[in-house]
Amino acid sequence: MRIVKSLFQIFIISLLLFNGFTSCALFENDVAEFMEKYTETAAIEEYNLNVETYNDELSQLCISSYDDAEVTFLMRNPKRYSLIPSVIFNNLNNQYNRSAVQIEQTEIAVVHLLLPQKFLIPVDEGKDITADVDLYEPMSGRNFERYTLKLSCNTKPPTILNPTIINNHNNTFVVAFDMPNEEEVAIRHKDLACIEINGKSYPVSVTVITDPNADPETPDVKIAQYTINDSHFTRTWNNNYRILNSKDFVQNQNSFYYETDDPFFAGDKEYKIILKDKAGLSSEVKASTKISKLEKPVILDQSGNEISEDGLVGIPYDEEAKKGTITIIPPTEDHLGHSVSGTTVYYKVYEATGSGLIYTSGTTTTTKTIELPQNTYRVEAYAVLTNYENSSTRTVKFRFMNNILFVRACTDPEGFQGDGSERAPYSSIQEALDDINNLEERPDKADKFKIYVEGDFTTGTYYIDNSDPDNPTVAYGVCGEINLSGTMNTDQLEIAKNPRASAANGAKLKSITVASDVDLSKVTIGNVTVTNSAGNAVTQNNSNTLLIIDGADISNSSGYAGVYAAADTVSDPAAGPVTVTIKSGTISHNSNGIYADNCILNLEGGSIVSNSSTGLVIDDTVTLNVQGKPIVKDNNTATPDKPKNIVLPEDYLINITSRLETGASIGITTATANEPATFEADPYSFTTDYGTYNTAAPSDFFTSDRGFAIVPTGGEASLKMSGASGNEHIASEYTFEFAETNYSVKLGNAKTLNLTPLVKRSGTQLAYASKIDGNNVTWAAALYSGSTYLCDLTVSNVSGGISLTIPAQDYMGTYKAQLQVTFMGMQHDLELTLTVINPVGEKLAPDAVKDIVFSDGSAIAYTDSLELSNDQKQKAVAFIFSVSDGKVLGVGFKQTQKAWAKSGVPGASARIPDNDGNGFDVEDVKTYAATQGGEYNEENYPAFWWAEHYGVAVRGDSSGWYLPNSSELSASLSWMYAINAVIDEIGESSDFVKFPTGVSASFSSATQHWNWEDYIETKGYNASGSAQTGNNNKTYELYVRAVREF
Repeated sequence: MRIVKSLFQIFIISLLLFNGFTSCALFENDVAEFMEKYTETAAIEEYNLNVETYNDELSQLCISSYDDAEVTFLMRNPKRYSLIPSVIFNNLNNQYNRSAVQIEQTEIAVVHLLLPQKFLIPVDEGKDITADVDLYEPMSGRNFERYTLKLSCNTKPPTILNPTIINNHNNTFVVAFDMPNEEEVAIRHKDLACIEINGKSYPVSVTVITDPNADPETPDVKIAQYTINDSHFTRTWNNNYRILNSKDFVQNQNSFYYETDDPFFAGDKEYKIILKDKAGLSSEVKASTKISKLEKPVILDQSGNEISEDGLVGIPYDEEAKKGTITIIPPTEDHLGHSVSGTTVYYKVYEATGSGLIYTSGTTTTTKTIELPQNTYRVEAYAVLTNYENSSTRTVKFRFMNNILFVRACTDPEGFQGDGSERAPYSSIQEALDDINNLEERPDKADKFKIYVEGDFTTGTYYIDNSDPDNPTVAYGVCGEINLSGTMNTDQLEIAKNPRASAANGAKLKSITVASDVDLSKVTIGNVTVTNSAGNAVTQNNSNTLLIIDGADISNSSGYAGVYAAADTVSDPAAGPVTVTIKSGTISHNSNGIYADNCILNLEGGSIVSNSSTGLVIDDTVTLNVQGKPIVKDNNTATPDKPKNIVLPEDYLINITSRLETGASIGITTATANEPATFEADPYSFTTDYGTYNTAAPSDFFTSDRGFAIVPTGGEASLKMSGASGNEHIASEYTFEFAETNYSVKLGNAKTLNLTPLVKRSGTQLAYASKIDGNNVTWAAALYSGSTYLCDLTVSNVSGGISLTIPAQDYMGTYKAQLQVTFMGMQHDLELTLTVINPVGEKLAPDAVKDIVFSDGSAIAYTDSLELSNDQKQKAVAFIFSVSDGKVLGVGFKQTQKAWAKSGVPGASARIPDNDGNGFDVEDVKTYAATQGGEYNEENYPAFWWAEHYGVAVRGDSSGWYLPNSSELSASLSWMYAINAVIDEIGESSDFVKFPTGVSASFSSATQHWNWEDYIETKGYNASGSAQTGNNNKTYELYVRAVREF
């Protein structure tokens, strides 16, 4: 708790002192002014925090993200104002979500600020969350004095786990230990810096990856991997190690062995292990050979069974209440089996979903039962007792799951036995269905079952044939054809890929049929692959079952369609329509993507693409509802110049049921009778309620397969005759790109990029604007590190282009800004490469003549008094000699003497033509040599070769250097004295060669003499330094410098 003294107290003391030195009149004026302010306003005077605070090594006040932090602000408020408080975090990057933060006036003199875990966890690791609190008085419209609470969120490092001292073959001591839990560190402690053992410090680095063994319900959980690069540490048990005093150590993926230099002796030994982060915060634990070690606490499920520490396990729970319980029991023995009493167990219960949220934590000295809602959890518990070594930490990870079954394809005739658990999966989906329908084991019908699938069921596998329940047999065959029919002992069924399935295994099925007689209310086909069916891949015949396709890849079926949705009117002539909802996934490489008849079809997402005939076949018995981000395009691959995506019956209307999202792209083929025959004909509207939910132009989402323009008419999407003569154009005529796609960003700094997209229509460049040819241009963007999504980016239209702000990043490396531009319903994907650097120079890139360029692409302006650091001296690569029309040219610091061409090779005595019309360069030399029976190499064309293979990298790329033409060479030579001064500052070497002075010197250019075919133009200077232009034979060895564009 921090308390700030009353302003009133301070002021009164000041007045008493001040009174001795000033007049009574001045004193009275000051008092009157102060009293008016003090009695007519409100202000925060002190605060209390409900959580522990501490200071880092820079004296920054810190809190952790383990708990919701509550700040109580105490105010003076003599007028009893009802205030509207607000809080801003000016020092915190905008990428961090503040929506969970709450602030309110709870009493006349109290304002309450809540900083919940959901806010604190993302800003952990030292982010500055200094809170500026404003008090607004709505009756008078006044803002009272702002109060600033300086604060940082930085959780102290967790302690090292399970430290144990070991005898190394009677030679030295070894300290075995486990690094902290890998999920916890990936969330809150990526900033770990070092481990200190008995005063010796060693650097620690943390790498974050996606957990390959994550809960299938939350497959994107991140974990930490640790590296300690010092020879004292090893990750493997040595056969020379010996346990001391029966204190066992169990190795896991986070274990390390610290081989000390301390000679072993048979006596008491203690080691203190400290883990520190980059802010100097630390945790400490001790290992001893002297005292006994407590046994671990025990953690039981609600059935009284001990929860295994062996990875993620499933435990029972109360389905009706959707809750379960666990019980923590303190140990009653030490590691030698001696009885103990009075132990205290410290425990934390985490939501093991990647959120880092702590559901509950505390201590207990007795048996503790905790009720938890249905979720996935990780529980850590250890015991302490005076005069005993802390127990090892018991870590269990579990999820409450009663109705999940696992299936894995089996290719081993001895390995097919299973019970449907993740560790012993069934070998066929039919076995899982038989389990669900086992009324002896499951007398009550379940609300929902999920079947997780792994492996390829489109080819032969081993499985249990339960067709005769009294005599199950081992069978071999293709069991990937799933038929859901008859009575099911669950109301809903979901089939999805096990998220832990490897990319090689996947989850492949041949077909799924929802029969007309099955009594399921909903079937969800998740992210499995349904492929190579001899008939339709997915069939929906049931009018009472909602079929949802959410992530499935449906492809390469030999039937009429990838998805066949039609009510079974043969069995039941009065059958109502079937219902299919497409949420996500891909339907491709079938004859038709979807065939629908007597059907309600909801397109909300997913891609229906690259089918050989038609994307979506419907008739007037089908209700087509569209919203979200569906993609239906590039179908009719058999005749790609005549796409057939959604083929609409005559006078058919598509129902728009909600907002269409950026990226939606729907091609339509309308009936000929509905299509405008002339440019003057009225447009034909093919939607209902488009304008009810959407403000964007319909051409942002729809395209015409037959070349008509998509235009808005009366709030609906409509067709109009298109073509240049009709002043209408179609989406496929337009392209979008950026001229420059690589940018540098300074570490820890945001950067705003002003970009000018290059827009072309049928090859003709257009001026960029937010509306082109009457159609809106919409943008979306996101920032990625590798394949990991970081945040959305805001794209704003500015004059002649767009503005894109990259938020500050805390780590160096290569990032990608992925942009999507949607125009007339077609999406164009663009990408920018962003290199976050801690620049060697003062600016990220050179932009002026006399700039010195460094190997990371940054630069510094040259002045006569410039002093370079040692790092800058080592990394200088070029000097900028020309900046013109956005082209920045620099010359390298190396120099050599080479001939333009070797005598007798093609072009040595003949003019080499400019083949591509882009100005004569090395590519023309290569082409000429090849066509004249020669070879471009270092021996034949030494100057060109040396410049092209100059070998000095900028941002890791050593390409782009070349032999300058005569004008470029002349411009670079004009700065030779400044370049020589830079090299004097750096120090001459083979990489830093000064221009020769006091003598005449000629330099080779790439430019051939205008008249003499065996000569080139040269540039140089005489002994007094005056510039000279000359010409020399191509075979003469002259000075050579390389240049490149930056």
